[in-house]
Amino acid sequence: MISNICYAIVFLIESLISFYYFDFKFKRRISIKFIPISILLSGLVLYIINLIEIPLINAVCFYVCNFIILRICYNSSIKSGIFANFVLLFLMIITELIVILPFSVVSRFSLFESRSDAFILIIQAIMSKLLYFIFIWGVLKFSEKESKSTDSKFSILLCFLPIASIILMCTNVYLCTFYSVNNNFKIAIIIGNILILLSNIIVFYLHETTIKINRKYTQILLDYQQEKNTIDYYDLLREQNENSKILIHDITKHLKIIQQLSENK
Repeated sequence: MISNICYAIVFLIESLISFYYFDFKFKRRISIKFIPISILLSGLVLYIINLIEIPLINAVCFYVCNFIILRICYNSSIKSGIFANFVLLFLMIITELIVILPFSVVSRFSLFESRSDAFILIIQAIMSKLLYFIFIWGVLKFSEKESKSTDSKFSILLCFLPIASIILMCTNVYLCTFYSVNNNFKIAIIIGNILILLSNIIVFYLHETTIKINRKYTQILLDYQQEKNTIDYYDLLREQNENSKILIHDITKHLKIIQQLSENK
């Protein structure tokens, strides 16, 4: 029962990562208050489909579910939606293979043995979702126009956080696998790793949101300065216009005087 709940949470986080990608890649169509409901429904559907335990069906349902969510919740064309979801599916498969294959070799478990152990399976899922999120973040970071900015360069330093998290997860699995540990302690480790995964997502999301806010604020300041310069320029033109009117008035007055003096000889 506990393992099923933990696995459901992992699939919920998978849907959250997809929304993270969509939210920074496309313009939101629906209100933000409906986003948690969409994430919950998407994660629930993916979890139920996963119970069939057929990888091909899981992959197809992952693609279809994300495509429907993208079309409903965000403004996107069919072409961009197909490409975006293909990127998500490709990265999800790659990250799962990256985690499962080396993990089974290092931990001395075959793929079939690891699938029979709920603890190892859940930790592998958590690690793969963390790696999946980092890949998604990297795609977003290097595909944006501001990828060469100073903020983006410093953002690379955040990668030390997920790397440290993965090392910690591997250490936990190693200790629990080769030493006698009761089930309650394993459950505590699983909950802790899920919190670590959520913490990584929250940190990266807040970081990217802060960058977006700073860019908007900087743009507002630039627009304000440009508007102020425009106002100053028009004030200068108005002042020059007033001075020109005064000068023309004086010249006209002097010409009239000269005309009167000329008529009176």
